[in-house]
Amino acid sequence: MAGKSAVIKRANELLAEVNPKSRVRSEHFDAIFRAIYELVREDTRVAVQHFGVFIRQSRAARRGWNPNIGLPTLIPESTKLMFRSRVHFDKGDYTS
Repeated sequence: MAGKSAVIKRANELLAEVNPKSRVRSEHFDAIFRAIYELVREDTRVAVQHFGVFIRQSRAARRGWNPNIGLPTLIPESTKLMFRSRVHFDKGDYTS
C-alpha cells in the first residue's frame, strides 16, 4: 500500500515533467487534505474533478448491543467522512 511519502514522490515525478523547479512538500499534501476536511465540515460534499467526491454522512442514533455487559445500549448520532471514487481504475479512464 502506498503511503503519504510515496504519493508525494510520485507527485514530484509528475510535476518535474511540467516544471522541473517545482516541488510538492509534505506541508502541501497536509494542507490539501486539511482544506478538504474543513470544506466538508462547512458544506456536505467536496468534488474533485476526475477523482471523486468527499461526502459528510450523518448516522441517526440507534440501538445496539454491548457484548461486554450483554445488554442493549444506545449508540449516539454520529457523522463520518465518505469518499466515492469517480475513477474506474480497472478501465483506466483517468484523464487529467
